[in-house]
Amino acid sequence: MQKIALVLLLSCFTLSGFAQVRDSITLKTATGDIYGTLTLPKNKRKVESVVLIVPGSGPTDRYGNNGIFVSYVLQILSDSLAKHGIASVRYDKRGLAASHAAVSGESALRFWTYGDDVADWIRMLHKDKRFKKVFVVGHSEGSLVAMLALQKVDAAGFISVAGAGEPADVTIMRQIHAYPNNPKVLVDSMQLIIDALKKEGHYSPVPKGIYQRLFRPSVQGYVASWFMYNPTQEIQKLHLPILIIQGKKDLQIDTAQAENLKAAKPDAELVYIPEMNHIFRDVATNDVHDNMLTYTEDKTPIDGLFVETVVGFIRRNEKGKRR
Repeated sequence: MQKIALVLLLSCFTLSGFAQVRDSITLKTATGDIYGTLTLPKNKRKVESVVLIVPGSGPTDRYGNNGIFVSYVLQILSDSLAKHGIASVRYDKRGLAASHAAVSGESALRFWTYGDDVADWIRMLHKDKRFKKVFVVGHSEGSLVAMLALQKVDAAGFISVAGAGEPADVTIMRQIHAYPNNPKVLVDSMQLIIDALKKEGHYSPVPKGIYQRLFRPSVQGYVASWFMYNPTQEIQKLHLPILIIQGKKDLQIDTAQAENLKAAKPDAELVYIPEMNHIFRDVATNDVHDNMLTYTEDKTPIDGLFVETVVGFIRRNEKGKRR
């Protein structure tokens, strides 16, 4: 169980038969290009909306893979939306995969950098005459990233999927405390480093092992900037239709997080998906091993109710003026 807890913490982090066409798409930025994939239904003339999919934490690429887990869930989500006549864009974050050259190194990254990139993607899609409306889906950490972007640029709607409802440092410590087999020295050391990053913005020297993976000097600036934001405060600043989706089989984000977001934004919709885990897949049992197995499946469909919920929200909010 302890090993599973650490793997989840570190991760934070072609489907046949679907009628879709995938094209390359590139966002030009001052520091380099960010590369993505535009997925269109084959019948392009009937497309009304495009969805920008904002990936979760860590080295998660446009496919939903992160080097530890290979599940292709973001690609499968795009293909599922195309089946319903909805276009989508997913991308490699700056510094990662095809977009690796868009940043000089991880020490140059700050959390708001990702938010600025999402805002630029939205602006770019607004200018694309093929689409009448732009929606944003933020998964996991991508939920908070999208919140920052949507304070700068408007969209037709925002869908938060498995988004945290508390600051990142609280989440990390809660996950560590949740596993009684974690040694006290690990718990105390994590709290010490986190407190220093919040107060001073840096910590040295960083012990070996998991501490280096999470808090190595080159990533401390990014982590400290991440700790600055509370999702319940950021979601209150948004003025657009919002849907909060939470799977009840999620090992990383529990229903209390979704409830926190809903309480902060009472006019948002909140939908629970009974059998869905963190990566949109159905898990029939409560067994942790069964849940984790879905993280390495590359062709298993994602939860059908989840897709229907996303599509329904988009259809309800497509009417009205172009935003």
